[in-house]
Amino acid sequence: MTQFTHDTAPTRFVDGGGIRFAYRRFGRPEHPPLVFFQHFMGTLDDHDPALSDAFAVDREVVLFDNAGVGSSSGTVPDTIEAMARDAIGFIDALGLTTIDIVAHSMGGLVAQEVALARPDLVRRLVLAGTGPILRRNIRVDTRLCGHSCPACLPRHRLTRLRLPGQLRRSNRTTR
Repeated sequence: MTQFTHDTAPTRFVDGGGIRFAYRRFGRPEHPPLVFFQHFMGTLDDHDPALSDAFAVDREVVLFDNAGVGSSSGTVPDTIEAMARDAIGFIDALGLTTIDIVAHSMGGLVAQEVALARPDLVRRLVLAGTGPILRRNIRVDTRLCGHSCPACLPRHRLTRLRLPGQLRRSNRTTR
C-alpha cells in the first residue's frame, strides 16, 4: 500500500450492516491503522492530504465516508450514537481489531462514541476542534423546525444547559 498517497489511493468499497462504505486505505500497515473521522458534511476528499500523507509515511491511514455521506450508501443518521454504530460497522467490515483515530469537529463526537461503545477497538484517540460529549449538558435548540436532523443542524443553536452548581457559580459577581 505504500505506493499510494491521499490523492492517488483508489476509492474502494466494503459492505457492512447493509451499507456500502466508500474508503481509501494507504500507507504502511505495520501498526494499527489510523482512521480519520470527518467534520459535519465532510467526505473522505475533505481531509488535508498534507496531514494524511505525513501520517502515512510510517502508518496505515484509512479515510472513509460514513453512511449516507459522499459515495457511501444509506441514510445519514440523526444522532451521534447512530453515526458511531455505522462507523463501527465499517471498521468491523474491514476486519480491523485495533485502531487509532484522528477526528475533527463533529467527527470527534462520533469518535468519542466509538471509543465508549468499543474500548477494546480504540487504542488511541486524537480529537481536534471538537468538544466533549455532554449529553446532559448540551442540547440542540430545535425551535426553528421542531427536530434535530443533520440537514437542519447548521440552522440550530447549541445551547449549554447549566447544572444547579453551575447556576450558583455563574450568578456570583466578580470584582
